Amino acid sequence: MSIDWRSQPTSIPALWREIEKLRTIQLRDSERRDVWFVAKALAEVSGQQANEVFKRILPRDEEQLENILKLYEKIKGHTLAEMIEEPFFSEVFLNFHPTPYQLKFLIDTSRQIATRWSRQSGKTKSFGIKGLKFCVLHPMSQAIIVAPGLRQSMLVCDRFEETYYQMAESARKAWISKLQRTKVTFQNRSRMKFLPYSLHRLRGETSDLIFVDEAAFIRDDEVLFDNVLKPMMATRWEKGAQIIASSTPWGRNNMFYRFCKDPKIAPEWSQHHVTWKEAVQAGLIPLEFIEKQKREILLDRFLREYEAEFTEDIDRWLPQDLISRCVSSDIEPWEFEDFFTGKEVFLGVDLGKKVDYSVVAAIEKIGDSIVLRHVKVFDLETPYASVIGYVKVLCERWRSTIRVLVDQTGVGEYIVEDMKRALINAQIEGVLLSLPTKEEICSYLKQKMQNKQFSLYYDNDVITNLNVETFELTKDGRIHFAHPEGTHDDIYWAIALACTASRSEPSARLMRAY
Repeated sequence: MSIDWRSQPTSIPALWREIEKLRTIQLRDSERRDVWFVAKALAEVSGQQANEVFKRILPRDEEQLENILKLYEKIKGHTLAEMIEEPFFSEVFLNFHPTPYQLKFLIDTSRQIATRWSRQSGKTKSFGIKGLKFCVLHPMSQAIIVAPGLRQSMLVCDRFEETYYQMAESARKAWISKLQRTKVTFQNRSRMKFLPYSLHRLRGETSDLIFVDEAAFIRDDEVLFDNVLKPMMATRWEKGAQIIASSTPWGRNNMFYRFCKDPKIAPEWSQHHVTWKEAVQAGLIPLEFIEKQKREILLDRFLREYEAEFTEDIDRWLPQDLISRCVSSDIEPWEFEDFFTGKEVFLGVDLGKKVDYSVVAAIEKIGDSIVLRHVKVFDLETPYASVIGYVKVLCERWRSTIRVLVDQTGVGEYIVEDMKRALINAQIEGVLLSLPTKEEICSYLKQKMQNKQFSLYYDNDVITNLNVETFELTKDGRIHFAHPEGTHDDIYWAIALACTASRSEPSARLMRAY
């Protein structure tokens, strides 16, 4: 086909229309009818005009035509009601085959849903599928997925991106207009947003469907649920709005625990509890992996993360509820590549080699409060020279680093001296972690947390490791700290050392330990 451009309209839109014609393959009448049938079905499902969808999905090559014809074979003979039913909708349009427990979740139309699912059981995927389907079936609607921090919400969006590219190509073209880092825009003017637990960012939004991920880690959870999220749905309630709360079980003094376990509140929430057993049976988790986790992590952590059960704090120095109250959605971790000036930064370094990990933690001091900004865990057997180099670069990039406190208990003074010789732009001090100094360092961290003067960003490994340290009283009234066999407390001690480094006037006992 040739075009005499001189005879064509000169407007840019007209030129683009001619280019699109060139890029569209010629269809036989039967093929055009089949493509039209698919376009009409996709349009009816999503509340759009069939002719607009037809233009959008017109095939440009034989492969695209073949994919459309395959979709035609799957949907022909089915009514609209049948096409939006599960699992037909997910399997045909999204190329997603839900497990029995995912299917139960997808078809649940309850106004309030609470989910406790094992890790790696497909929870985030199911969130994305349910949100996508809701937005497709409800033109001009909005779904919001909130998570503890911008980084976490963007990770949820990344998982949705997998669903996006897994969809049938014609369904993707027909339904989705734009996929951005924190928002999905649909052709029927629906939207799905991925937001952090930031009260000021959530206020003013309206939503038909709200997912709350890791709900047990919301600092002001009662305010968020009762004063922000539920009012979002007030004008949409009669149209079938839903709120879904999900989390790894953590602590008992939070709204999520009440949604799941409170005899007065839990009956108002549709409960979805999935353990590793269902995930293994569905083929999502290998049994060998579960057996490995049973051997390598604490029983209470296994119960929380794979049995999805709430656990008691037994002899834990930092209780779960205390830690979760310190998690702030407004804090994002600093990256190694970042540059800062004019900030008060303190580092804690816990050194390990073959059995324990080396960890560097960074604290920013703001007035009387301290904020965890960075945690780096090195691989086992990382040379101390690499750890020293890492600290040196951090101090050069974060030029206001004031003090670095290093545990020299097992490695001697020479590591600290090597750090000083490396011309690190900070005050380097070593400390011997004796029973009295451990007690003072741990007590200071706990005091800052109890006084609401310690905050951290959401990170599952960091939060779990803060909870790992146990304690018991000795005969002479001292506190003995330890961690259960098979676990590591390196992250805990790096953070505790960084907090102690931020003290304006360390005690005489700590000064003698330096």
